[in-house]
Amino acid sequence: METYMIILLLAVGLYTVFPRNERRLLVLLKLKGSENELYSLQNIDDILKIERNLDGHLGKDDKLTVDWEYALVSKRISSEDSVEQLSRYFNQLTFIKKLEIYPFEAAEGKRVLINFIIKIKGLFVKYVTGESLSPRVGTGKEASSFLNELRTQICSEQARSQTYSSIMVNIMKKKDPDVFSIYENTCLFKLFPLVGATISRVGIPHSENWNNIAVVEYESRSGFCDMSLSTVMEANLQYKKEGLSDAQTYLTHRITHK
Repeated sequence: METYMIILLLAVGLYTVFPRNERRLLVLLKLKGSENELYSLQNIDDILKIERNLDGHLGKDDKLTVDWEYALVSKRISSEDSVEQLSRYFNQLTFIKKLEIYPFEAAEGKRVLINFIIKIKGLFVKYVTGESLSPRVGTGKEASSFLNELRTQICSEQARSQTYSSIMVNIMKKKDPDVFSIYENTCLFKLFPLVGATISRVGIPHSENWNNIAVVEYESRSGFCDMSLSTVMEANLQYKKEGLSDAQTYLTHRITHK
């Protein structure tokens, strides 16, 4: 009986301190005004400058109808009414040429737990196993056009020298969650601890067309490239392709963090 009481008390304690789900907005936009206008926006946690769309890694055309320039993540929103109010606020801004808004339920407890596991595994790798990633060897005609572009542009020596973090914004539609989970778990619990990646935001969008949003932050471009060009990624990318029916994937970097 005492054991059950201890477990119950621990569960209640964790429930009171563990982060709850939060309402947030992910906003993709294209400006017709100055970038400086973005700094005056209300209720924004992150302003991310989009460097390019990376859907080419899924065998898709990476030239979207709209060439989005920025991705914004809002602060926590208290109610559904506030979601509507903030959406109307964005739509009324005259310096924005075009935008798309994705309300989503941010799973803060899940984010904290995953990042804790990543951190522990990262320390284990650093101080115990010393594990590292092996690079893919296919080049030229043996590699896809996207892979060659990844090596020569996104992961060039100059790009790898960037000191700021690289942040991936992923908007996904899962076709086969079980298949996708093979890729997802490999990234979360094998690759991320090796390259210093953490989950910035993760959640479920309120949309019929999409069912998952994930914002992943890499400590450096070099870490992102080591992961993307590794043999582990090569072996597991098929599960992402087979597990998703659609995706938007943006490589970004932070221009402000309020």
